[in-house]
Amino acid sequence: MERSEGLKIPERKEIGGMRVLVVDDYGSVRNVMQKMVMRILGSKGLVEIAEDGEEALGILRKEAFQLVISDGKMPKMNGVKLAEEAIKLVNPPLMFVLTSTDVHELGFSGHKEDLQRQLRERGVDIFIEKPISFEKMKELIGEVKEKLRGEEGEEYK
Repeated sequence: MERSEGLKIPERKEIGGMRVLVVDDYGSVRNVMQKMVMRILGSKGLVEIAEDGEEALGILRKEAFQLVISDGKMPKMNGVKLAEEAIKLVNPPLMFVLTSTDVHELGFSGHKEDLQRQLRERGVDIFIEKPISFEKMKELIGEVKEKLRGEEGEEYK
């Protein structure tokens, strides 16, 4: 299943800020990412955590999120498989997958353009190599917030 052209912003069912789900099997990384995203979103955002793809998918089936930031390589279900499952949801979130693993180890092959196409086809909107700086994460979340603001008014400042 492939997304349509451009980033499709999931519907928001609640009033308030952006909802983000951070998924990583390492507790220390998960907590640092959660704090980083909370700092970026400020008081108008909600950041929840999950320790693997299976737990994250269970949460996504119950609650709407605009963005999932997931580790690429995790036990039980990796970030790409999570993205593949998430795009089947009624309101799929945008998916950022971060990894220090070579994408070829996740089962992808080809040149950079081919890899990006393969990842998009599987529901990954942005693939990021670790480590990611605060500035880069702020820039990427800013792009998502701009798209949300454009589609839903001024709520996502």
